[in-house]
Amino acid sequence: MVGWGSIKSGARMAFDFGKRLVDTYVGDPEKARELKAQLDAQALQQEAQLIAAEQELEKALVDARAAVVVAEAKGESFIQRNWRPMVMLTFAGLVVAHFLGLTPPTLPQSEVEKLLDIIQLGLGGFVIGRSAEKVTAAWRAGGNGGKGNG
Repeated sequence: MVGWGSIKSGARMAFDFGKRLVDTYVGDPEKARELKAQLDAQALQQEAQLIAAEQELEKALVDARAAVVVAEAKGESFIQRNWRPMVMLTFAGLVVAHFLGLTPPTLPQSEVEKLLDIIQLGLGGFVIGRSAEKVTAAWRAGGNGGKGNG
């Protein structure tokens, strides 16, 4: 998958190439300055559009992730509602066990760091999910913070 940085970098390279073409093939210096100024303006406009698209897609991704967490939290079975917290508690327990010296001495530090990364990601997902749940409840209650009508 191509990252946004690569897309922005490629677009900038294309506009820079266009400016080099202007320098090479346009004999009139005033006309060349004018064309390069137009290219710079178009480059800025394209970059702004890419940034807006990136932000829109990032928001959609966060919304989709939050919707999954909320759907799981409202699920019918105990496992569906609680599998994430149980996994996170298991990983947290493994990290605590490591720091208490209850793990093999051959366990590489990189594995412990991976567990910490997983816990960090899980906590981020939990916070986003809970926030989405609260916002959804407030919205359904008519925007009054979920406090009812009186």
